[in-house]
Amino acid sequence: MSAPGDSADLVGVNTQRGHQIRRRRQAHGIKSVLQFADKSGVSRDAITAAEAGTASAATYERLEAWLDRYDVETGSDDDGSHIIIRATIAAVGVEFAAEGPKSDRAELEAAVERLVRGVLNDKGDAQ
Repeated sequence: MSAPGDSADLVGVNTQRGHQIRRRRQAHGIKSVLQFADKSGVSRDAITAAEAGTASAATYERLEAWLDRYDVETGSDDDGSHIIIRATIAAVGVEFAAEGPKSDRAELEAAVERLVRGVLNDKGDAQ
């Protein structure tokens, strides 16, 4: 039996990450690894390794970050039923994302506005 955190556990996690990356890529209509490489700037070999569950942690992070940015640029998640709203408050070094159904966009935007105001108010109180 393997101990938590050993290499067998890591392989399973990486395999899941690889499957998720492939699913997200395909859901966005990026049919081939070559097309994904052209769009993301990550090599075809690295993407193939990631989707197979054998890439480096840095490769997974780069691909997930690219897919996250793509989600933001297109205003949707991988199946198109949700929106993701990200906010960065540079003055206090805070970044966050809110995700919800497209049908609740106004509510989600209001929640993000409340979060931003709350962070800025907390920053003002701390000074």
